[in-house]
Formats: sequence, C-alpha cells, structure tokens
Amino acid sequence: PYQSKKPGIDVYVDTDLAGCKPTRRSTSGGFAMYGSHQIKHWSKTQSTVCLSSGEAELRGIAEGLAQAIGLQTIAKDLGFDWTIDVHSDATAAIGIARRRGMGRIRHIDCTDLWCQEKFNSGQAKLHNILGTENPTDILTKHVDRGTLLKMLGKVGVKFLDGRSAIAPKTEGMNSVSTRRGRRDMHRTAEC
Repeated sequence: PYQSKKPGIDVYVDTDLAGCKPTRRSTSGGFAMYGSHQIKHWSKTQSTVCLSSGEAELRGIAEGLAQAIGLQTIAKDLGFDWTIDVHSDATAAIGIARRRGMGRIRHIDCTDLWCQEKFNSGQAKLHNILGTENPTDILTKHVDRGTLLKMLGKVGVKFLDGRSAIAPKTEGMNSVSTRRGRRDMHRTAEC
C-alpha cells in the first residue's frame, strides 16, 4: 500500500541461543522496514559460538545495525537521509549495547564495542520491544501457525488464493525442465 514519507528505517532483530545442534552456534534474524514496507530480511547462523544468550543477542543487534547502516548508505546515494531505529527484545544485550566499554564482561568482541559506539554517538537508536511483538521470532525459532501469520502480517506479508496470471503453467509433463527432472531422477535411481 501507499504510505507517507518516513524519516528512516526500523530494524527488528532476534537471536536464539545455540540453535544449531551440531555446531552449537546461534541463529540471528532480522527485518528492515521502511514504514509498513519490508525492504530486507535475513536469517543466518552466527560465525562463532557464544557463551551466553546476552552475547548471542548482542551479536544479533550488531548484525542488524550493520545491515541498517548499509541500507542507510544506499538511501543517501538515492538522496534520502534516513535515521536508524533498532528494536530488540533482549534486555541484557540492550544494556551492554547502551553502555560504554566492557564493564564486567571480559569476553566482549570488537564488534560489540563498535555497536556501543554507534548507539552512544546517536548514529542509531536502540529500543526494547516485547518478545510477543517482535516479528523476528519467526526467523530464529519454531512458532505456531497463529504466531507465524500474526508476525508475517507485521512485516507486510499476506497470503492470497489462486495463481498469478503471469505464473507459468504447471499442467502436464511436457516442459523441458520437467523432462530433465525425470531424466536426472532416473539417473540417480540407476546409481
């Protein structure tokens, strides 16, 4: 839908803790929204193992902030001056990101200090959001159908019945890709 001009982007982030069972690495996810329009999303496994949920969430906040700064740079090239608002439901990570320096945490990463610098300088703002209102839960955790549909609605995704008029026809087995698929399946079966 059409919307009025917005001052900037809202980035919603969330992270699970050690969600990847083989590696025990966490998964970070996020949505970048320009008003009611989703302009980017991501969900990826973090590159290192975290020692706590606060550390994992802080890495997720840093990833969201980096994505937002990248989008802000593209917007500047197009003549827009966007602000950045990052939203997280992780109270411990928000506390670490808002402070200056390591505090009592000795395993803090340079990325975390970079994150603190960006928030403390005012380049971006960090907000707390309720976990039940954070749409990024669907990118990092298994959720029930009701929650999934609610959160997808928050990021502008809706389901429609039927097929688009420009979608390729799927009737019959005469398309080249279908014949190739059957041939490749046959070759696999022979092995």
